[in-house]
Amino acid sequence: MMATGGIYIGGDSFDAAFMWEVGTPYFGKHTTYEATLGKRLTVPKSLFVNICSWEQMNFFNGQRIKKDIENYYYFSGNDPKFKNLITLIDNNLGYSVFQSIEKTKIALSKAKRSVFSYKRMDISIKEEISLQRYEQIIEKDVTRIEEYLNGFMLQHNINVNDIDSLFLTGGTSMVGSIQRLFKTKFPHITLNAGDNFKSVAKGLAYSGYLFDNK
Repeated sequence: MMATGGIYIGGDSFDAAFMWEVGTPYFGKHTTYEATLGKRLTVPKSLFVNICSWEQMNFFNGQRIKKDIENYYYFSGNDPKFKNLITLIDNNLGYSVFQSIEKTKIALSKAKRSVFSYKRMDISIKEEISLQRYEQIIEKDVTRIEEYLNGFMLQHNINVNDIDSLFLTGGTSMVGSIQRLFKTKFPHITLNAGDNFKSVAKGLAYSGYLFDNK
């Protein structure tokens, strides 16, 4: 029997969740500004959603949004954390921040604690992250993977005991929550793994080759 399927959740999803929960407070997510005399409001959360994924980074390219950000900074009383957001955008530092998040994620696949550390220009972040907190951050995504897996097996009438081999690949497969999910779901199988950090790139390259030769 052969069945294929998938759900678009992986390392980028986990990194985005981490950025939202841990990173964005350092870029002013909780900053307040003086909307009118004597009345303060919190800067719109939508600004920070857009620094949590690569697709939405271009949101900041427009002159209008740049002007809005400058106004929020001014009316916040030049909040230093909100200034970090301006530095991040103006200097295109998003990729380097996500590299630091990736390092933290990899460290937590082997240890119970790690430090999310980032220092570039005026931005300085150093926060200890426990494995427990990280797993809480990615819990929703892991649950979605589990729910998809259960639905997929039900849809295709696949019984747990019918599976005699299981192979996990990609860097995300090393995350403890993912390991436990599959070990719990398939306790009778030894998980096989390999080429965790290159398999996705190889798969994309192979897909490109197939499309180019059609």
